[in-house]
Parts: sequence; structure tokens; C-alpha cells
Amino acid sequence: MQWMVLIPLFALYTFAPSPTAVYLPILLVILVAFTTGLSLSLAALVVYVRDLRRIVPVLLQIGLFATPVGYGLDKYPESLVRWYAFFNPLVGVIDGYRRCVLYDQAPQWDLVGLGAITAFGMLIFGFVTFKKLEPGIADVA
Repeated sequence: MQWMVLIPLFALYTFAPSPTAVYLPILLVILVAFTTGLSLSLAALVVYVRDLRRIVPVLLQIGLFATPVGYGLDKYPESLVRWYAFFNPLVGVIDGYRRCVLYDQAPQWDLVGLGAITAFGMLIFGFVTFKKLEPGIADVA
């Protein structure tokens, strides 16, 4: 869908995307898997734990600052980055977007791989959680 907007803009500004843009769909799949898994699990849990509705926006804001959106990973030691990427699957994805779009580099595949494993684990967890709690959602809500 974004490509429908980007292609005319590329033509208008006579700017071609870099060759590393071929990695962006891979990063997008990982991002969608993590987001879907987290959304499924939170959607089911919010029904049963009413206070979670108030906590989710705060957790999302903390997650924004915990993910390297406004800062790069080059300022941190490599050993710390690996642990960070293990607990936050979006570290490799956001850094991969930055590398592909801004620096014309390939993503760090070890960080992306860690993020992919965690993201697809979250997708499976979210699906299982939602399916397990789904029958009682209508009774509680």
C-alpha cells in the first residue's frame, strides 16, 4: 500500500530508492508478526484484567523509548546490544530500517534473526492466548 504512494513520489522528485530497499519487506513482516502477536494477547487480556486498559498506553510509551527510534545502536557495546535485541525484538527491525533507508547498508542479520525468533514467538503466544481466552470474552465483556 505504501508503494502506491512512494512510486509517484520517487518519479516526481527523480529519486530512486537504494538497492538495500529490497530488505524492507522482510523487516516489515517481522514488525507485523510482533505487532499482531502483542495485539492479540493484549486484546484478550484487557477483557479479563480491567486495569490493563490504563497500563497499556504507559507501556507503549516506555516501549517507544526502549526501542532505538531516536538513537542509534552504535553508541552501545556489542554485548549489550545483543541482550537488548533478545528482550526487545524491534531493536533489529528499527535498526535495520535505519541502515537500509538512511545509510544504504544491509541490516545486521544477527539482530534481525533474534528479533524474528522473538517476534514469531510472540505471534504464536498471542494466537494461543487469544484462542484460549476467546470463549469467555463475550461472558466477561
